[in-house]
Amino acid sequence: MNLDQLEFVKAVIECGSFRAAADKVGRSQPALSVAIKNLEDELSLTIFDRSEYKVKLTPEGQAFYAVAKATLESAQYTARVGIELGRHKADTELHISADPLISTEILELIALECARPRAAGESDHQQIHSSGRLSAPFGWRD
Repeated sequence: MNLDQLEFVKAVIECGSFRAAADKVGRSQPALSVAIKNLEDELSLTIFDRSEYKVKLTPEGQAFYAVAKATLESAQYTARVGIELGRHKADTELHISADPLISTEILELIALECARPRAAGESDHQQIHSSGRLSAPFGWRD
């Protein structure tokens, strides 16, 4: 199993057909079909029900796709982190100075928010309110 095969499965689901998925990923339809069939054979799993005109996921395929989608998202995040670390644009440590009277719940919220993966283009510029809500600082525009 490889990430290309998982991308092909995702493309078929998003596009609704093997032909459209092949166009989307820039492969021939036979090559995409063979890659998905090889994945199914490797896993002894039928991902797609091909008995009707429109392809659909089997119940097992639905469960597999949920994990495959999370795997692809994780791989994309891993690549982004690696690139940022390679360019020395990502900090690997977080230092927080806080008033000793600040609630530890707020510090925990800050730490969790800092550790949360960000979607592409999502701002890191946020502020924690005493209510525990996060918001962008006054005047900040994304």
